[in-house]
Amino acid sequence: MKGNHKIFWDDIEWVLLDLDGTLLDKYFDDYFWETLVPEKYAQKYGLSFQEAKEKVMALYQREEGTLNWT
Repeated sequence: MKGNHKIFWDDIEWVLLDLDGTLLDKYFDDYFWETLVPEKYAQKYGLSFQEAKEKVMALYQREEGTLNWT
């Protein structure tokens, strides 16, 4: 990380530590990223679940193969 970045922990509601099977199994991982995140995105932006899922999946695909993805 470049620069001096302060984390405002009081403003953060969720921190997810996804350790691929150590804490969370694949079922939960798939549910979280493929169902729950699109549901919340749809609610926030006034979209249908399908529209939100398509947008979220496109965002995921942009990150595949990068450090953000792993």
